[in-house]
Amino acid sequence: MDKKNSRYTAVYVLNRVFRDNAYSNLLLKDIKDSENIKFCTALVYGTLNYALQLDFIIEKYTSKKLDIEIRNILRTALYQIIYMKTPSNAVVNESVKLAKAFKKTSAGGFINAILRKFLREYSNEEYFKDIKEHIKYSVPKWLYDLLLEQYGKEDTVAFLENALLPPPANDGEYSQDFSSYLACEALNVKNGMTVLDMCAAPGGKTFTISKMLNCTGKIYAVDLHPHRVQLIEETAKKLGLENITALCGDSAVIDNLSLADRILCDVPCSGLGVIRRKPDIKLKPLPNLKDIQYSILENASRFLKNGGELVYSTCTLNKEENKIIVEKFLENHNDFQLVVIDFKSTEIKLSTMEKPMVTILPKYFNSDGFFIAKFRKNQKND
Repeated sequence: MDKKNSRYTAVYVLNRVFRDNAYSNLLLKDIKDSENIKFCTALVYGTLNYALQLDFIIEKYTSKKLDIEIRNILRTALYQIIYMKTPSNAVVNESVKLAKAFKKTSAGGFINAILRKFLREYSNEEYFKDIKEHIKYSVPKWLYDLLLEQYGKEDTVAFLENALLPPPANDGEYSQDFSSYLACEALNVKNGMTVLDMCAAPGGKTFTISKMLNCTGKIYAVDLHPHRVQLIEETAKKLGLENITALCGDSAVIDNLSLADRILCDVPCSGLGVIRRKPDIKLKPLPNLKDIQYSILENASRFLKNGGELVYSTCTLNKEENKIIVEKFLENHNDFQLVVIDFKSTEIKLSTMEKPMVTILPKYFNSDGFFIAKFRKNQKND
């Protein structure tokens, strides 16, 4: 890119996200030449987080079908005015310049007019007084309705308010949220055990389990993509974790694994629990991953020793991917039973955490939304 202005960079990233389905976090990671990467990152994530609400505002003032560049210039302008409290004159002037930078010079007057109309009417809280709940929290109606049906009004509002906050920083040698750590703790590993991590990349849980084993025993970390397997290997070496072997394979069908004392199935999911970190998720349709989730769980269970324990986890709050998958598995496998998880790392004891199926809402620990269930394998009943 030949323009180094941070606003330009933010709009460029948003254009790629909305036009090409690119991932904002990967695009931002590759950008080295923005004048102010911190401002740019905040503008990108903030605009993505509030995109549906910002579109609602834009559509109050125009019914035109807008080019993606123009829409994103308007989105970023509105976000700066409302949520970053940037002086409005500066925002309007820079937005008109952006139209020229993206070769949309003729749209400069249109952008100026829309923003001036908004500024004449905008008066903080009153402006949003009568908007619908899903617009208020900037989520699609299907997501608002799904959460409302599954969790009720109080938990839905608490979750959506939390999702609009900046995500907490993850400290340490590798990135891991507290909820993700709890999924590892649920395994209750002991020195010398053999552990399978069925969907291991990028490796945070694998490394945590390795340390919980005090670098004894063996961890087999499986992932579908060779470059992600290589990343696990390189990071394990850098961290000096010598009990990890990374394997490339499809966890739904792989058939050449060692029997294990513990297995972690942190399966691919819709990611509704992490929309605070990845706001792109709520702008896309809900993916149907139930078949692959169940296939991974069922295939993994074949490698568990009698008396061994398996943890099934997701970073979604959608019960179709959580409770329903667990119940289906139990119906088809009478040699498995659910067991209550003993979480030692938190002194906060919540009634939901005493159940065999644990749903962690962000309001509990200011963490990601997560689901954890733990199975034990018994001798088969004939």
